[in-house]
Amino acid sequence: MNSLKYILTLIIGFSSLCGFAQNSNKYCIYDQVALEKYGDKDLDGARTYIDSAILMCDDLRVDPYVHHIKGFIYYELYKRDQVNDSYSSLRDTAFSAFLESNKLDSENEFTVKNNKSLRNIATRIQMNVANLLDTTNYREAIKVNNLYKETLKKGNIEVDNKPYDISFYISLGGLFVDLYENDKVANATMIDSAIHYYEKSLELDSLNFVGNLQLGYVYHNLSIDIILSMDPEDDIMTMYENQERSSNFGLLSLPYLKIAHQQQPKNTKILYGLAGIYFMLQEKDKSDFYQNLYNELTKEQEGNQVPPKNGN
Repeated sequence: MNSLKYILTLIIGFSSLCGFAQNSNKYCIYDQVALEKYGDKDLDGARTYIDSAILMCDDLRVDPYVHHIKGFIYYELYKRDQVNDSYSSLRDTAFSAFLESNKLDSENEFTVKNNKSLRNIATRIQMNVANLLDTTNYREAIKVNNLYKETLKKGNIEVDNKPYDISFYISLGGLFVDLYENDKVANATMIDSAIHYYEKSLELDSLNFVGNLQLGYVYHNLSIDIILSMDPEDDIMTMYENQERSSNFGLLSLPYLKIAHQQQPKNTKILYGLAGIYFMLQEKDKSDFYQNLYNELTKEQEGNQVPPKNGN
């Protein structure tokens, strides 16, 4: 009797252990279900299961593959629901998941793919910046661009950012010029911002054509604005001071337009600007030189035009 009781006790105990083991591991298949949901394009279901897997299973919480999967699920959710949101929480969760996978990936099984995804996320933020580059949203564009730079640093993402930065600064410079031209009195300080960003583009590449051309024309136009705003009734001293200011802006424009001219010697817009600046500076020989080049190229371009058909 005692032997039978002992055997029954062992059986009950063994059954209890089996039940406990099944109960403790029942959540650990959630990563597999998450993958199935992801494959079926049920992204919301996949998110629920992958989050449950990491929350409820200690082993999965430190598995780089599980965080790798989570990154892809949240990245797809971001592209579906928040791709135009510059501050997307889904994107941030995906980014953090890929970083966590890298941190746990001691054997470098997933790091290459994680890093590619991190770069893709950064590129998406770049796209957000581009969509904000207009005279209404430029302040937000600057903020999101800072977020982009922080993202690169946080993810240890190595990219050649120089072409992008040059383009960004030149675009901002153009926006500030437009704002200034829209209201030169109310937006007087905007031209200083335009100069600032054109100069930043030239700090990265002193020979970039657009930066030199645009900055040269900013100073050229400021010089002309002073001349056009002069009042014939002004006293001699005021007129002299205005002429000095105009000349100083003209001198500032010269080195930039000359660099642009070296790169595009047949650009009539540059030739016209140089002729005007030297005329204003009372350097007639140089003004005539560029004016003649301008006239010759203009005639040449007119002569190369295709004549209208049927004599019309």
